[in-house]
Amino acid sequence: MDNIHPVWTLPLNEAAFTKGGLLLTPCPGTKGVNTITSLRQLKAAGATVVLTALEYKAVE
Repeated sequence: MDNIHPVWTLPLNEAAFTKGGLLLTPCPGTKGVNTITSLRQLKAAGATVVLTALEYKAVE
């Protein structure tokens, strides 16, 4: 398995001066890639915040 955590980009308001979007991804640290590597890849893709809808118990 390669060492790349899957990420899909959802662009938002492309007409705005400051373009932004959402990076949709399974939980960092899953899909055969460790958490640190996953978070580094998200940062390299432009992420500045990680937001999850999971309960704390699910990500301990």
